[in-house]
Amino acid sequence: MPLAGAGDIVHSPAPVVMLSDPALALLRDTFGRADLFAGWQRIERRIVAWGGGEPAVLPHGAIVATGSEIAAELQLDRLSPPKGHPFFTLHGAPPFPEGALRRFGMREAVATAVDLAPEADQQACYVEATASGWLFLIPQGEGKAWLLGVGGMPEVLLGLSRLVAAQVRSLGPVAARFETAPRMLDCMAGDDWLAGGTSAIAFDPICGDGTAHAVREAILAAAVLVAVRQGGDRGALLGHYQSMLIAAMRRHLQVSLPFYRSGGSSSWWRAQADALAKGHAWCTARLATMPEPRFLLRGMRLVRREEAA
Repeated sequence: MPLAGAGDIVHSPAPVVMLSDPALALLRDTFGRADLFAGWQRIERRIVAWGGGEPAVLPHGAIVATGSEIAAELQLDRLSPPKGHPFFTLHGAPPFPEGALRRFGMREAVATAVDLAPEADQQACYVEATASGWLFLIPQGEGKAWLLGVGGMPEVLLGLSRLVAAQVRSLGPVAARFETAPRMLDCMAGDDWLAGGTSAIAFDPICGDGTAHAVREAILAAAVLVAVRQGGDRGALLGHYQSMLIAAMRRHLQVSLPFYRSGGSSSWWRAQADALAKGHAWCTARLATMPEPRFLLRGMRLVRREEAA
């Protein structure tokens, strides 16, 4: 990805994505290809310094790829749109037919390309909490890496760093900015449409489950559309789609909250934790107004719970 000059900074997607082993397994199963991403450089460890504690080395299986590399590996350019008049529309970008985007915090990430220090472990990603934000260092091989600074500029956060700063030899210019706080539309479905994709629902990268969720979301959307096309209860199916995504966001907020409560004690950390807690309460309240899930996924298809029992 070309680096932007100081006057060319734009808000854009993350320059790279870490695909965890569970996400890889889900993609391989979904596409029926056991060879997907085989032979790519591996991340085998996660080295974490959080909440003022000493660095901990944890096992972590993943590969690193850019968005264009993922599209090429999945051969997405070979997909053809269906012919004829669509009976449903899937909206993956604004403007959406209904709803407002709810943001559970505000924390921009700034991405820069870096050269790694010779002693840096190129099969490990590094995560570190500082007083005013956190750093995520993702090696790409051959001494190169991407550094994400969340909550502040990377050079400022590096000045507060005990772990990540020691792995970086030189810092490049800012290449991208993007929002990392969880967010979702408060209306994800209508009578003849569904909303999906990261413009409609997105997770915080701190948990590393965003890609797997995106695949599960796509499977659910496809299953809902097939069931509607086959004469299923449209209202119940659309309600199921909405409630499952709210439940997924609720789980994500619940998992993310301890990281922000323990990361630091500054006003920035407290504000982010408060926003996540409020988001969790909003999801809980929404789910309390919805019926219990009436369907289960069996492979790529939805079946009624009573039929699956």
